Amino acid sequence: MLAELFGPGARLSAVESLVDLLHHPPSVTAKRLEELMNQHDPDALLLFDVREPEEFRMSHLKGAIRIDPAISPEAFAEQLPQTPEGSTVVAYCSVGERSAVLLQRVRNILEERGLTSILNLRGGIFRWYNDGRIVVDEHGPTDRIHPYDTIWGTLIEARSSGK
Repeated sequence: MLAELFGPGARLSAVESLVDLLHHPPSVTAKRLEELMNQHDPDALLLFDVREPEEFRMSHLKGAIRIDPAISPEAFAEQLPQTPEGSTVVAYCSVGERSAVLLQRVRNILEERGLTSILNLRGGIFRWYNDGRIVVDEHGPTDRIHPYDTIWGTLIEARSSGK
């Protein structure tokens, strides 16, 4: 019972609430994102990983494009791939903070390109991972995830295989 109250999942839920309170990002749950990723038209989803290169290299969501968390709106506009109008954009980072900040900064650019479903992954890759979903590296599925630092790493639930 104490693990439910004070364990990684409970602490991550508190962080999710804090991100919601501070940034009010339209968000998507890990379950709903998984459904979007499995739909028939992969071009209808643009997935941004808003973490540092070493975090992305260790693991990320399949199909994600890494975007520097500090990218300027101008550089973002230059790097934004051609995407069908009406596509869904989802950004994530470790817990949802950096991705929420990025989406606030580039929302107008996305909307000007006809992308109006702009969502932040609630709980970030940590929630995705803690819920048992697959993360990948350059070789395929992995059980490794970058902790960001020792404090944020306490929000990650351990997996047994350690691939």
